[in-house]
Amino acid sequence: LGLLDTAPEARFDTLVAACAQLTACPAAGISLIDASRQWLKAAHGLAPHTLAREQSLCAQAMLGPGVCQTTAVDTPLLQHLALASGEPVRFYAGVALHVGGLPVGTLFVLDTQARTLTTAQSHALAQLAQVVAELDGIEQSYIDQSDTVNAAAWPKRPAWKRLLQNVARLFDSL
Repeated sequence: LGLLDTAPEARFDTLVAACAQLTACPAAGISLIDASRQWLKAAHGLAPHTLAREQSLCAQAMLGPGVCQTTAVDTPLLQHLALASGEPVRFYAGVALHVGGLPVGTLFVLDTQARTLTTAQSHALAQLAQVVAELDGIEQSYIDQSDTVNAAAWPKRPAWKRLLQNVARLFDSL
């Protein structure tokens, strides 16, 4: 992908901040997984870090279908994670990012309380993951050479239209 070990980018940081807000979670991130490790491309409420792949819940979540949700009671890997504030993580929800049909990482949220996402929040997380995957380079025709989004083409993307409609419904339900 050419994204591993690159500098933070506003386009990814904005999406994870929105993801945290939409799900009412204090932390969110975009993880990329290679053969041996998990690396965070973007983090909100988390200190950027790298984990060995075998210690990564994201590495497991990216192999499953849909949104993976778990709590610290159910998953020992969560018992060792903490937010940037130092508070322990008690909830994880993540959805695989697919590039060329292959899982390469996850879009995920974390909370200090054991919980589950609402159906609307889960759906929004899955849709945001589609948008992240598009930003990763699946559809280069919508991203120019300087890595900025072609503003005229962006709103025409069906994923964005669905996402914005669902975000509006989610906020209406709050």
